[in-house]
Amino acid sequence: MAKKVEKKTEKTSRKVLDNKIINVMLLGTSGSGKSTLINAFLNTNLEKAPTGVGTAITDRIDVYGELSNSPFRLIDTPGLEYSHKRQNWLTKEIKKWLKDSVKNPDPKTIVHTIWFCVDGSNKRMPEDTLRYLQTVSNFWENVPIIFVSTKTYFEEDIEENRKMIVDALNSFGRDKINVKAVIPVLAEKKGDVPAMGIDELKAATEKLAPEARSIFEKNWKEKVKTSKRLEANTVVISRATAAAAADAAKTKGGVSKVVNGIQMEMLNNIAKIYEIEDSNTIKSIATEIMGANAIASIGKSLASRAVALAQGKLKIAAKAVTAAVSGVITLTLGEVGIAVFESIFMGDLDIENTDLDKYVEAVIKDKSFSEKLKKIKGAIKSKDGDTLIDELIELLGKANVTK
Repeated sequence: MAKKVEKKTEKTSRKVLDNKIINVMLLGTSGSGKSTLINAFLNTNLEKAPTGVGTAITDRIDVYGELSNSPFRLIDTPGLEYSHKRQNWLTKEIKKWLKDSVKNPDPKTIVHTIWFCVDGSNKRMPEDTLRYLQTVSNFWENVPIIFVSTKTYFEEDIEENRKMIVDALNSFGRDKINVKAVIPVLAEKKGDVPAMGIDELKAATEKLAPEARSIFEKNWKEKVKTSKRLEANTVVISRATAAAAADAAKTKGGVSKVVNGIQMEMLNNIAKIYEIEDSNTIKSIATEIMGANAIASIGKSLASRAVALAQGKLKIAAKAVTAAVSGVITLTLGEVGIAVFESIFMGDLDIENTDLDKYVEAVIKDKSFSEKLKKIKGAIKSKDGDTLIDELIELLGKANVTK
């Protein structure tokens, strides 16, 4: 049984997931008062966002709140303008920033909720504006959103703007974006009218925090999982190609020894993708995977069936048969390795208290297993062996392969 796994990700993910500060991304049209809102909300002179009137002051993504001992961290984004070129640029920049926050996890770059700032002096909301919000917010599926109506201070204007926003959302489709509230805010005193709405906005954001953290954790894990699986698939395809080529060429030094080395290297690389770094732990788990009864059974079954197929309807040369079998077995080991190391990474598998032999068998017998192999087997195609590879992968989908 493999020993307890120490993962680099435990430190990384805990920093991100246990982050006590609520991260808010501010989106909105140019001149909607995002920077003024930041300064009023943080209520500090330690750091100030630049402000202007009716123009986009911020032309980059900035993070505020680090120096203010605030329970909030505010992520300011460039203002949305009506130029389609500017809109496209802005959307790409924000999505790139969000993608980087997954690749390089940092508590400062995660997004728990969104404030979408709307200039209350405008009496309409173009559909393009809501489509921009939908495109950006969809990166973190179902992220909670608060609409902030700025620069409004007369009661009749407040209600009129609230109705305008609600009507625009209803027309666009409330199911497309997860809007939780519409809150009017006057961030700075206007003549004799005092500032208002900051406390309500703070309270609403704090109330959303548990839900926002739960949604973020689910999204973050899925994003990281998808990113790592794509990287691991590349390794599996590369090593399966190498294993097939080694067997086809009858590499000197013993084919099985060379192929075993390729397979062990593959599992080692997959483990590192899933942030398991201790070489002894990796070797222990990889050895158990490669020695699992289900893997041995598959090897025998595929070899005998490959020979029968090659001598029967397919009429394929012997070296193509051995290459195909090596390629498919390596694909199988790779997919099993991904399943095991991914489950460890996600915290779903306690390797210390799991019968890995039975776990490997369960992974292979899962109905989706052969379908996953089909998706990643492309690079090991060969002129003679391609049909045989397809046949062998199809056989893996049948329950009696591991019997």
